[in-house]
Amino acid sequence: MELKSCPLLSAPIKDLSSPEVLDIARFAVTENNKRGEAKLQFVKVVKGESQVVAGVNYKLVIAASDATAGNAPGNYEAVVWDKLAAHSRQLVSFKKV
Repeated sequence: MELKSCPLLSAPIKDLSSPEVLDIARFAVTENNKRGEAKLQFVKVVKGESQVVAGVNYKLVIAASDATAGNAPGNYEAVVWDKLAAHSRQLVSFKKV
């Protein structure tokens, strides 16, 4: 599932430091780490969009550092589906950008 920028369907997230956005970003990093691909540490949200679809899709660019490699933070694109009525979240995709 890929979100495309479309002014009618998605909107930029204005407050990237809101508790909800930070919680979703940390969730994305934690879920990616569970997949065993890296041991990333959340740094900050760089930018984001949200789209309402039977819940909310969040497309975030997250700065995270790799604890095992000792590298400077890199940017990763995460898509998280937040199913509001079911009180659950799903990491749809996570990739280095």
